[in-house]
Parts: sequence; C-alpha cells; structure tokens
Amino acid sequence: MDRLYHSPEQFISDFRQILAEGKKRIGLLLGAGIAQAVRIPVEPTNEAGVCETKPILPMISDLTLQVLSELSEQSTCVRIVQDRLKVENPDREPTIEDVLSLARLLSKVLGRWEFERMGGGDFGKLAQNICASIGKIVGVDLPPGQNAITRLVTWIGGTPREHPVEIFTTNYDFLLEEAFENASYPYFDGFSGNRWPFFDAASVAENNLPARLTRLWKLHGSLGWQWYNDRVVHGRGKDAAALIYPDHLKYELTSKMPYLALFERLRAFLMTPDSVLVACGFSFADAHVSSVIEEALAANRHSAVFAFQFRQLKDEAAATTLAKKRSNMSVLAYDGGVLHATEANWKVGEPKNDHWSEIRQAFWGTRSEEGPPGLLLGDFGRFAGFLAAINTRQSLPQQRPVHGPGEILAEPAPASDNTGR
Repeated sequence: MDRLYHSPEQFISDFRQILAEGKKRIGLLLGAGIAQAVRIPVEPTNEAGVCETKPILPMISDLTLQVLSELSEQSTCVRIVQDRLKVENPDREPTIEDVLSLARLLSKVLGRWEFERMGGGDFGKLAQNICASIGKIVGVDLPPGQNAITRLVTWIGGTPREHPVEIFTTNYDFLLEEAFENASYPYFDGFSGNRWPFFDAASVAENNLPARLTRLWKLHGSLGWQWYNDRVVHGRGKDAAALIYPDHLKYELTSKMPYLALFERLRAFLMTPDSVLVACGFSFADAHVSSVIEEALAANRHSAVFAFQFRQLKDEAAATTLAKKRSNMSVLAYDGGVLHATEANWKVGEPKNDHWSEIRQAFWGTRSEEGPPGLLLGDFGRFAGFLAAINTRQSLPQQRPVHGPGEILAEPAPASDNTGR
C-alpha cells in the first residue's frame, strides 16, 4: 500500500504568503513553550569560554519544586494536598497547579471545619502563598538584546496591516508587555485608566481601536492583576492573586469578567471570516481554550488554525485529535502534520535553486547530530526568527507544479526521503 506524505515546502510557501501580505486577520495563540526559547546565563563564562544558559522561565516540573521548597512553614497542608492528589492520580506527579487547585477547593469546602487539624483558612493561606511564590519566580525581566520574543514583536510592528494582530496567551508573565514597550509599539490589553486601570469589556468586544494597536489578551490572567472592590484591576507590581489555573474554579471564573470577555474575544476572532490563528508553544491540553477553538472552527469554515508543535505527532495527541475532527485546523509537528484532517509524515522535494536551499534552512533541519531532519517551527525561537525574516526576504519561490497547500502525496517513499536534501 502506498504511503501518504505532506509537502512542507508548499505549506510553508503558502503560509508565508498569507503572513507577508498583511491583509488577513492574524491571531497568535502562545503558550508556556515560548519562554523556553529565551535563554539567560546560568553562571559566568567558565574556563573553556562557554557560558551555560537556561530558559528564562522554568518548566512546570521545575516550577513545582521551586515553589514547594519555599512552603516549609505549611508543610502539613502541602503533605495533605499531595497525598490526596497521589490517591486520585497515582500515575503522575502532581504539579504546583494541581496543588493550588486542591488547596483552593479545600479552602472553599472546609470553611471553618477542619481536616487533619487544618482548617479552610490554612489551605486558603497556602493558596495565597503559592500564588505569591509563583509571581516571584515568573516575574522576571527580559534579558538585554535580541531574543525570540523581541523578534516576534519586531515582525508585528514591521508590517503595515489592515487589521490588528491579536495575541491570545495563557501565560501570565510580563515578557510580551516588556518587549512591546521596549520597542515603543503600542498595544491594548483590555484595561483603561491610570490610577487603578479597569477592565473595559466594551472595547474588548467592539474591537474598534486603531489597527496599529496590537491586542494582547491574557486568557488566564496576569501578574499585576488584583481584586479591588469586587472587580479585577491592573495593579502596580507582580501580584499573582487573580491568576486562573487549570483548577476547579476555572469554569466558574471564566464566566465572570474579565475572563468571560477574553474567551468571547477568542471566539469572536475565529468567527470572523478569513481569520487565521497561529499557535506556538501551546499544547492544546487546556480543555476550555480548545473547546472554544473547536466550536468556532465548526461554525465558521472560513477561519483557520495553524498549530506549530515542538514534538513529534505521536506526542501531540490533544492537537492532532482536534485537527482530525476539524479540517480547517492544521497541526505542523516535527516529523509530520495533520492537514485537511489527514495525518501524514513530511516529504521534502529537491530544491529548485540556491535561493530555495537558503530559505529551507529557516524551517527544516535537524535538532541533533543523530536525529532525522524535520520541521523546526514548533521551536518558538525558530518560529520567531522565521516571522522576523518575512519582513526582509523576498517571497518564497513557487514550487508548482507540486502539491497544493496541504495536499497529500500518494506515492512510495524513496530511500532518501528523510535526508533533508
């Protein structure tokens, strides 16, 4: 039986053309993975002249260890929460978000009652301390110089557009805000005012501000948000109290402002004809965000989602499952993609000229000396560099007659398919 393949060259050519024209409504869905592309020094340069680096923000497992190490005074509450989590899900280690979720639940359910001599107030205090600790760890500044986030902002600000770029992010750090402000590019995050900026739901819904203002929608809240007179305001500092985590409160809180307006903005964006949402660093494991995307794609066949995933297809089950149900969503993983609801590996063609060989290096290559080549744009660092280059490079050479955007190659695989040549 013949094997099926997707052409990465043709997809990238058409995708780049969409972005370069600046005519369609472009949205970006950015998850926690984008911070892994921004590196900071671990220690001064060693004797060999090498400076070790690490991601600017830790992965969830490392964040869990760091936060829990700061909660020794509440070790009893932490132990109770962790024990219950391990009983409920013995197959995986609980994350700090799991701990926060259950701490909030126990605080709400127990009230003045006690469990193992710990009352609702004790678990409420644990939740507050977890948020404060997370805020301290996540509230870092961008390093000086160019990095993946500043390149993304350069691309956004460097192209005249008929419609504003809309960024939807589940991250709650200040890295995007800092990059926009350092570059003097204006943005709107839904808040208005000076002393205690308030959330302006009408402006979010109407979306009639100038196109040069990038929209920055923080779906899970942000550092600096806080409760004031029963509403969320933009405070001064990096207080993490108003964050939304994947916990029992999530669906309750997303029915309130400002979260209701932000999720409705995501839905409205995808319901607009000829809108393109490009995801990077996002796993699609967030059921609430994914459900909004699926519903909107089903209702509007004239919108599209392109999800660039870092890992191989077999490791991106949440994204691929959604793409197989909705043909207007494409998943672009390292070893293959799901295009038009069809899963297949990549197959590269022969370069047509030297210019094409140079361009291919921007999106195709190897991550290790031993591994096979693949699509690199699931790495946010490569993705941001690819976007920044759009403002300076000429259009990709057309590969026709080849296979149309997302079309399937139905032919036997030659032995050199995966060489990258």
